[in-house]
Amino acid sequence: MFNFFSRLIGKENNGNSPRQHEYVDKIVNDFVGFIAHTYKPGMIYDVSVLPYKKEHIKEACILWMQKNSGTEVVEGWASLFPVLSRFQEGIGPKPAGIDYLNTDLSYERIEKLLREHEEPLGELSEKVDSEYIELYDLAHKILE
Repeated sequence: MFNFFSRLIGKENNGNSPRQHEYVDKIVNDFVGFIAHTYKPGMIYDVSVLPYKKEHIKEACILWMQKNSGTEVVEGWASLFPVLSRFQEGIGPKPAGIDYLNTDLSYERIEKLLREHEEPLGELSEKVDSEYIELYDLAHKILE
């Protein structure tokens, strides 16, 4: 799983090849910033919008949580890490789902949208939910 980062282990920091922990920190920080400015609950995005390959972000987050487990900086990571499940292959340029932060949506409109999206999003939602649970459980296991 950690092939990408294992290539960084043992390299000297000569300015051209960053040490593993610095690169992990950068990926994690960039991911957190990206989520803070881009992610909307209820939406499913194409993986192509992520700042790095999804697998690299996942690996970096796992390493970062392992390194920081038991410290205050990991507070909330059991909820943040699984957000990565909301990025899937083949979604395209327009996110799928319902933007629950849209303040113009009434309760009735949200119910209507849920009924309209239930069929097309069914299989995709199941995949996202399954991956969310997997990432959530993994984060809890690391951070225990």
